[in-house]
Amino acid sequence: ISVEVCVPTEPVRVVGDPARLTQVLNNLLTNAIKFCAPGGHVALDLKRPPHLGRFAVLSCWNDGEAIAEADLERIFEKFEQGSSVRTRTVRGTGLGLAICRSIVEAHGGRIWAESAEGRGARFVVVLPVEPGAELARSEDAADPPGALQPSGRGGTVLVVDDEPDIAFILKALLLSRGHKVLVALGADEALALARRHRPDVVTADVRMPDVDGISLAEIMRHDPETRGTKLLVISVSDERERAFKAGASAFLQKPIDVPGLLATVDGLVAQRSGGPLATVLVVDDDASIRAICSEVLANIGYRVLEAATMAAARICVREQRPEMILLDIVMPDGDGFSFLEELKEERAARHMSVIFVTAQGETAHKVRALKLGADDYLVKPFDALELAARVETVLRRKEIELGASPTTRLPGSVSIEREVQRRFDEHEKFGLCYLDLDNHKAYNDHYGYAKADGVVQQTGDLLREVVSGEPGSFLGHVAGDDFVFVVPVERVDLVCQQILDTFDRIIPLYYDAEDRRRGFIEAEDRFGQRRRFPIMSVSVAAVINDGRYPGHAEISRAAADLKMRAKQLPGSKYLRSDREQVFPSRTRSFPVGLPELVVESGTKAG
Repeated sequence: ISVEVCVPTEPVRVVGDPARLTQVLNNLLTNAIKFCAPGGHVALDLKRPPHLGRFAVLSCWNDGEAIAEADLERIFEKFEQGSSVRTRTVRGTGLGLAICRSIVEAHGGRIWAESAEGRGARFVVVLPVEPGAELARSEDAADPPGALQPSGRGGTVLVVDDEPDIAFILKALLLSRGHKVLVALGADEALALARRHRPDVVTADVRMPDVDGISLAEIMRHDPETRGTKLLVISVSDERERAFKAGASAFLQKPIDVPGLLATVDGLVAQRSGGPLATVLVVDDDASIRAICSEVLANIGYRVLEAATMAAARICVREQRPEMILLDIVMPDGDGFSFLEELKEERAARHMSVIFVTAQGETAHKVRALKLGADDYLVKPFDALELAARVETVLRRKEIELGASPTTRLPGSVSIEREVQRRFDEHEKFGLCYLDLDNHKAYNDHYGYAKADGVVQQTGDLLREVVSGEPGSFLGHVAGDDFVFVVPVERVDLVCQQILDTFDRIIPLYYDAEDRRRGFIEAEDRFGQRRRFPIMSVSVAAVINDGRYPGHAEISRAAADLKMRAKQLPGSKYLRSDREQVFPSRTRSFPVGLPELVVESGTKAG
């Protein structure tokens, strides 16, 4: 058996009893070797991460048999022993791990086991390196003064970080608050655990090598199996705006403030389990108006936030994402009309309901508010019952509208036709791009329509992010999994390539890991025959308006024909109507001689 030891060059100093801590180390190593097969491997790792420098992490891993999930906690009980399926034997008294736990917790630390089939077993010890950072014990024993205490509202939390030492410290901290904690070291594992365990909260680091925390937030917001989970994004840089746009519920910047982390997770768990009807933001510089609105709405079950300035309101919208805003027109640092216009431009906020609550009762103000997109207009002074009724009615109406709207909330077929025909009438030169998902129906049949809708929603948001940044662009959702976007001719190649690469990086994660590893799923085709369908890809047909097409009907027909040709080719690709030369894929070989450009995404997974 080989033993690998990895320790920092600088000593990690821990205040404690050297003999007792050595006893823990010896016991973990003995256990690891005992359950290794001949020729096996044991790895001992010690770290003190700079972002959480008040704690040290010791992990002892072996590549032997996995520990059953039901036994991960049991083996720390007195007189309980792990057994080997391979040898059918157990050795020892069953006291070693129980003693380890008592020693570690006496030092204000935490110890637990992690294991999965085919990945061996790992025992993790997290210890405070100095007094004052102690963690609460798992048993009803006296804790050191200042030790972190359970919150009393335990939930399930999934910690996602590609640095194991950071993930293990976060787990220890959250265990001390009474939460059940899972750990994932990458986005793939995180999605599998989230779909299986449905955690209340996920904490995700932004900087991860496979898929970053922002993209993970996007996926979890759209996937029906995870969209109810609260997401806390953590980053070494200030990326809160990106995080909240992607659907995060909270954001923290490194170095992590431990009390702030625990309070944030506790709050998100509380929101997830039996939270209020909806969140309403009251924006008014008059404290008495804010107090009246808050009292009325809180009494009927709404969560109420207050903002006395437009600056404070912007922060609340970005970080809390209320469903409803009660908005005054005249504010010390701006006006309500301009604020509403800002909301309509912001993707993450455009579906928030807005009721103006103001002393401005002139008809001109009411008309302007409604034309800008306000849902209602209430003049001060107002009756409390009327306020409650209007809020309830608007929220109910918005819910019905959103439920009846297209999946992506993008402009539909009528708007697409009107926009394209307008460009023809104004003699614009543009590229009309028709995008279709490949193998989406098979995915729908295999995984169900709820997850298939999540893929369509994700694709819509992906297109928004890429296309909306292009001047003079337009994006619409035809129906099902078909989209149309219009961009300037000189931007067609760049936009299409970016869409292919982003799609191939994100969408494969909607498959289970085993299906993704195989590269296909099995489902019945439209003739009832079972076939292997590859991982979803995307086909884009880019038709250049170069004077050959008189209007929308003709260019849309050309785009449909070109798209059908694109769908005959494997993988994600796009064709252009104005190119005669064939460009081969960067990852696959295609037949030559076709009259259109074929560009293959370079990031296809599967």
